[in-house]
Amino acid sequence: MTRGNGESRTQKLDTNAQNGRTGRGCLRIQHSGLSMLLFAYAMCSHAAVWTTSGYTGFVPEKPELENVSVSPDGIVTLAPRSVEKATLDESSVWAITEAPGRRVYVGTGNCGRVYLLQPGANPRVVFDADAGQVLCLTTDRQGNVYFVTSPGGIVYRMAPTGNPVQLCSTGEEYVFDILSGPSGELYCATGINGRLYHIPPSGKPEVVFVAAQAHLTALAWLVEGKELLVGTSPGGIVYRLQFQPGKARPEASVLYDTPKDEVRALAVAGSGLVAIAANPDEAGESAAGVFCVTTDGALRWNWTCPESTVFDLLYRSGHLLVATGTNGIIFELDSLGHAALLRKVPAQSVVCLEPGAEAVLCGTIGPCHVYALGQDFASEGYIIAGPHDCAGPARFGRLSVRSTVPAGTALLFDTRSGDAEEPDSTWTEWQETSEFVRSPSGRFVQWRARLYSNFPALTPRLQQIDLYYCIPNRPPLITKFDVTVVNLADARAGKADPVRSLSWELSDPDSDSLALEVLFSRDDYTGRWQTLAKDLAGTGYELDTRMLPDGWCRFKLVAS
Repeated sequence: MTRGNGESRTQKLDTNAQNGRTGRGCLRIQHSGLSMLLFAYAMCSHAAVWTTSGYTGFVPEKPELENVSVSPDGIVTLAPRSVEKATLDESSVWAITEAPGRRVYVGTGNCGRVYLLQPGANPRVVFDADAGQVLCLTTDRQGNVYFVTSPGGIVYRMAPTGNPVQLCSTGEEYVFDILSGPSGELYCATGINGRLYHIPPSGKPEVVFVAAQAHLTALAWLVEGKELLVGTSPGGIVYRLQFQPGKARPEASVLYDTPKDEVRALAVAGSGLVAIAANPDEAGESAAGVFCVTTDGALRWNWTCPESTVFDLLYRSGHLLVATGTNGIIFELDSLGHAALLRKVPAQSVVCLEPGAEAVLCGTIGPCHVYALGQDFASEGYIIAGPHDCAGPARFGRLSVRSTVPAGTALLFDTRSGDAEEPDSTWTEWQETSEFVRSPSGRFVQWRARLYSNFPALTPRLQQIDLYYCIPNRPPLITKFDVTVVNLADARAGKADPVRSLSWELSDPDSDSLALEVLFSRDDYTGRWQTLAKDLAGTGYELDTRMLPDGWCRFKLVAS
């Protein structure tokens, strides 16, 4: 219960109102804003539920999870199994390609090295430039591997059983992407002069296209050998180059002009749709994203990447994998652009994706790893919700879960609580819970779901979590209690309206419905209060002063 009784100025009003009696009387009503008595009562507790469901519910701004996927409709499952292929003492993994015989080549920086990864063997350096970057690699149909060093733009070829040999020099500062053609030719996207080079098997480079932009950043075949897509920066334009028999240079047109600064990667679906990874410039306020367009340049959908950069794209089984700098997260977009969190790897950024014979290969920075993502589910994983503010010291009750748990799998839950906004040493330890939360009272609470499976093709599925709690109910807040003022001249002339309006302003911090009661008392310090009206709602009450006794009266508003 709270009480406000601040004193301020008082007005004495005279009127000829009968006031419920015969003859002339004098009615004086004390009017003093909050000098009237205000009472607010609270119930003993306020029940609430913290519900987590849907994609945005399970994937907050900074998700905390391991070996867990979240589908676009918010179903939590175990993620595809991840196997670490290599840990490299480099600053970055820029590109990966897989050649026949399960030979995986990795281009790195800042020492300009190429590594060979083979089953059952440690990573082996097959090329070392001592400085610079190997930003791109590709493999042709004969199993030859090509890579380019930057700066300098020197192209190397490595036969399946040989060592790297220099094929040619483009003379350009950077080569951002390299792509092989059906006849063993190569195409190199370069910067800083915006040139596209055609390199035949003989190794003599030839410029076949020059863009208005400084950098050609990404290449992809729309129709192999006939139509080539070229991404650029700045400007974020995707060009479409059509090669005609007998013509040395292709015909160029714009497929799509993105609203971003850089086209970082291109991917073409079997249906002909083109996915474009685009990033803003460093000073831009817009976010990175993916644009999906048709072959005639019509936009189908676009997706905004949370927080960071989009590095690479890869179509797999009709879905688009997106490598990002968002805390090592790989997203998966469906045919309508709806995002799933496919998995999170222990790295700052996933920089490149490559389709392997048995798994998708991905390279990371911070630290520098190569992972293989299989089709089977991981054997265990977890997801942790962000701390929930109960807005007061709460007592916790039932934990209700909507889930599917096949035989051979398990889904377990833990909770912890504390009074600091971010979990620290003052928080309680994790405590396993089944139906009722065992964590002690606290303002903040957090849950953790642990998923297990004994079979690679099975996973539990979590759809919704409801955590019930109650906090001491807070009283309503009355901020104003007032009575209308009569005209003094009318009062002296006996013409004052006997009906006066009581008005108030109040709110409830718990959004409870309120019951209101107005009482009055003779101002004779007896303390005897009588009810004028109860079970009121709204913000006012019309008072007929003729129902009151003569003399000074005090009023009290009670909200509960």
